[in-house]
Amino acid sequence: LPAAAALALLLARPRTLDEGASLHRAPTITAGATPLPQSPVGMVNDVAMLRWTAVPGADRYRVTLFGAEGRVLYDVELADTQATLPDSVVLAPGVAYLWKVEARTGFDRWAVSDLVQFSIVRESPR
Repeated sequence: LPAAAALALLLARPRTLDEGASLHRAPTITAGATPLPQSPVGMVNDVAMLRWTAVPGADRYRVTLFGAEGRVLYDVELADTQATLPDSVVLAPGVAYLWKVEARTGFDRWAVSDLVQFSIVRESPR
Protein backbone atom coordinates (compact mmCIF):
# COMPACT_ATOMS: atom_id res chain seq x y z
CA LEU A 1 0.00 0.00 0.00
CA PRO A 2 2.75 2.56 0.72
CA ALA A 3 4.27 1.82 -2.71
CA ALA A 4 0.90 2.47 -4.43
CA ALA A 5 0.52 5.79 -2.59
CA ALA A 6 4.03 6.86 -3.60
CA LEU A 7 3.31 5.94 -7.23
CA ALA A 8 0.04 7.93 -7.17
CA LEU A 9 1.86 10.99 -5.79
CA LEU A 10 4.54 10.70 -8.45
CA LEU A 11 2.00 10.54 -11.28
CA ALA A 12 -0.23 13.28 -9.85
CA ARG A 13 2.44 15.92 -9.28
CA PRO A 14 2.58 18.77 -11.80
CA ARG A 15 5.13 18.52 -14.59
CA THR A 16 7.46 21.35 -15.44
CA LEU A 17 8.95 22.41 -18.77
CA ASP A 18 12.32 21.19 -17.55
CA GLU A 19 11.05 17.63 -17.84
CA GLY A 20 10.75 17.92 -21.62
CA ALA A 21 7.08 18.82 -21.85
CA SER A 22 6.48 21.59 -24.36
CA LEU A 23 3.51 23.93 -24.46
CA HIS A 24 4.15 24.92 -28.10
CA ARG A 25 4.02 22.53 -31.02
CA ALA A 26 5.04 24.86 -33.86
CA PRO A 27 8.42 26.54 -34.15
CA THR A 28 8.65 30.12 -33.00
CA ILE A 29 8.10 32.65 -35.76
CA THR A 30 10.75 35.32 -35.70
CA ALA A 31 10.69 38.60 -37.54
CA GLY A 32 12.47 38.29 -40.85
CA ALA A 33 13.55 40.68 -43.52
CA THR A 34 10.94 42.82 -45.23
CA PRO A 35 11.14 44.24 -48.73
CA LEU A 36 12.18 47.89 -48.88
CA PRO A 37 10.58 50.08 -51.54
CA GLN A 38 13.37 51.85 -53.47
CA SER A 39 11.71 53.75 -56.28
CA PRO A 40 9.58 55.84 -56.56
CA VAL A 41 9.89 57.59 -53.18
CA GLY A 42 9.18 61.26 -52.46
CA MET A 43 9.06 63.78 -55.31
CA VAL A 44 9.89 62.21 -58.68
CA ASN A 45 9.91 63.40 -62.29
CA ASP A 46 8.20 60.33 -63.75
CA VAL A 47 7.13 56.82 -62.80
CA ALA A 48 7.34 53.90 -65.18
CA MET A 49 8.01 51.11 -62.68
CA LEU A 50 8.11 50.23 -58.99
CA ARG A 51 11.34 48.75 -57.55
CA TRP A 52 12.15 47.17 -54.18
CA THR A 53 14.84 45.09 -52.45
CA ALA A 54 14.82 41.32 -52.56
CA VAL A 55 14.03 39.28 -49.45
CA PRO A 56 16.07 36.10 -48.84
CA GLY A 57 13.88 33.03 -49.28
CA ALA A 58 11.00 34.91 -50.92
CA ASP A 59 9.57 33.23 -53.99
CA ARG A 60 6.89 35.78 -54.84
CA TYR A 61 6.14 39.48 -54.38
CA ARG A 62 2.83 41.31 -54.30
CA VAL A 63 2.93 45.04 -55.07
CA THR A 64 -0.03 47.38 -54.58
CA LEU A 65 -0.33 51.00 -55.71
CA PHE A 66 -2.97 53.21 -54.08
CA GLY A 67 -4.45 56.53 -55.15
CA ALA A 68 -4.72 59.47 -52.79
CA GLU A 69 -8.22 58.40 -51.73
CA GLY A 70 -7.03 54.88 -50.88
CA ARG A 71 -8.41 53.13 -53.97
CA VAL A 72 -6.21 50.38 -55.45
CA LEU A 73 -4.87 51.55 -58.81
CA TYR A 74 -2.60 48.60 -59.54
CA ASP A 75 -2.03 45.21 -57.89
CA VAL A 76 0.17 42.40 -59.19
CA GLU A 77 2.07 39.32 -58.01
CA LEU A 78 5.39 38.42 -59.59
CA ALA A 79 8.73 36.76 -58.89
CA ASP A 80 10.86 39.80 -59.82
CA THR A 81 11.80 42.83 -57.68
CA GLN A 82 10.34 45.36 -60.08
CA ALA A 83 6.97 45.92 -61.69
CA THR A 84 6.43 47.95 -64.83
CA LEU A 85 3.26 50.02 -64.66
CA PRO A 86 0.88 49.31 -67.55
CA ASP A 87 -0.30 52.15 -69.81
CA SER A 88 -3.74 51.85 -68.21
CA VAL A 89 -2.33 53.29 -64.94
CA VAL A 90 -2.23 57.06 -65.46
CA LEU A 91 -0.55 59.07 -62.70
CA ALA A 92 -1.17 62.80 -62.42
CA PRO A 93 1.43 65.40 -61.36
CA GLY A 94 0.96 66.90 -57.91
CA VAL A 95 -1.11 63.98 -56.60
CA ALA A 96 0.10 61.87 -53.66
CA TYR A 97 0.27 58.12 -54.27
CA LEU A 98 1.10 55.30 -51.84
CA TRP A 99 2.51 51.85 -52.51
CA LYS A 100 3.70 48.80 -50.64
CA VAL A 101 5.26 45.46 -51.45
CA GLU A 102 4.83 42.09 -49.76
CA ALA A 103 7.25 39.16 -50.00
CA ARG A 104 5.98 35.58 -49.69
CA THR A 105 8.44 33.84 -47.40
CA GLY A 106 6.49 30.65 -46.72
CA PHE A 107 3.11 29.04 -47.12
CA ASP A 108 0.61 31.86 -46.56
CA ARG A 109 3.33 33.92 -44.83
CA TRP A 110 4.04 37.41 -46.17
CA ALA A 111 6.57 40.05 -45.05
CA VAL A 112 5.07 43.50 -45.65
CA SER A 113 6.90 46.76 -46.29
CA ASP A 114 5.82 50.10 -44.92
CA LEU A 115 3.59 52.25 -47.11
CA VAL A 116 5.70 54.63 -49.18
CA GLN A 117 4.45 57.90 -50.61
CA PHE A 118 5.46 59.58 -53.84
CA SER A 119 4.27 62.44 -56.05
CA ILE A 120 5.15 63.40 -59.58
CA VAL A 121 6.58 66.92 -59.79
CA ARG A 122 4.22 69.40 -61.38
CA GLU A 123 5.49 70.76 -64.65
CA SER A 124 6.30 74.44 -64.39
CA PRO A 125 4.41 76.74 -66.79
CA ARG A 126 6.48 77.91 -69.74
